[in-house]
Formats: sequence, C-alpha cells, structure tokens
Amino acid sequence: MKIYTYNSSNNVESLAWGATHRRAGVTLTEILVVVILSAIVLGSATLMMSRTTVTYQKGSELIDVQQLFDTMSGRMRSDIRGMTRLVGCSDEKLVFMVNRDGTEREIQYEYDAGRRIMTRKETGPGVVTDFHSGGMVAGVRFQARPSMEQVSWINVSLKLQAADRKGTPATSLSFVCQFVSRCLAPTFTTP
Repeated sequence: MKIYTYNSSNNVESLAWGATHRRAGVTLTEILVVVILSAIVLGSATLMMSRTTVTYQKGSELIDVQQLFDTMSGRMRSDIRGMTRLVGCSDEKLVFMVNRDGTEREIQYEYDAGRRIMTRKETGPGVVTDFHSGGMVAGVRFQARPSMEQVSWINVSLKLQAADRKGTPATSLSFVCQFVSRCLAPTFTTP
C-alpha cells in the first residue's frame, strides 16, 4: 500500500505506509520513560529537602546549646567574680558566699544527673533557677584550685546536649571554663 503526500513545492510523492505516518497517541515505552525520569527528579528533590531539614535542625540544636552555655557561664562568671568565701566544692556542687548590697548571701550551684539539669539557688530572695535547661545538661564538674582552703580559681566543665529529635543523634558541646573571684584576698607567702 502506498500513500501519496504533497511536499512544499506541491509535488506528489509516494511513500511506504508508516515511513512518515504515525498513529496519534503515546506508546507504552514513552510513558515508562516519562515515569522513570519523573521518579528520578522527584527522588532527588526529596533527598535535597530532607538534607536541608536535617541541617536546619542541627543548626537550631547548636544554637540552643550555645545560648544555654552563654546563659549559664554568664551567670556563673558574675557570681564567682563576687565570691567572698568558698563554702564547699564537690564534683557536682559548688557553694560560696557573695556580698550583695552589704548582705552576705549563699549561692549554690548543683547538678542533678537524674533530671539532667543544673540549678542555682541564692539565699535571701530564695531565687532558684534551672536556666530553662530542660534536660540538656549531660554533665557538670566543679573544681576549686589549687585547693579548697586557698582557692584562686574555680574550674567548671559542662557538657550540654540538645534534646533528641526524631531519632537523630543529638548535638552536644563540652566546655571548660575557669573563673576567678575579684573579691577574694590574694594569698601571699612570706619568704
């Protein structure tokens, strides 16, 4: 069977059936190619979005941990700089006296490992705070140096860990700080 067509110069040409003529519609092969290409594009877009979400969550956790550290270390720095006398120091508890407005007050920092919080208590106004840590304090250690009797500085090591979200490993940061009181009389030795 032959089909006759007209070309651009109105000449009649004879062609075999199917050489230039196709039935209207889409073949199964074309549909499969489009489906596979669409799946690849959608899969890569989903992968990019999930990575972006994880990066955003990790960044938010890191900011939360850094803000908690800034709050805790700022408060400790202020308190320890005003320390007039060290009352007690253990790995998880620090107790000292400060002079506030002519009144001597006791300040106590204590780490509760079970609840994963560090509290600050001040006598007088009875202020107790946990720094809104909500279980983010993974570890605390206090050390008076060089000794409890002749304290020159306080070492504080903190391990803060963000709350675990959706099964991903939590972001954690460890800090070691050294605080010096500006109110303690220096210890002098005579030769």
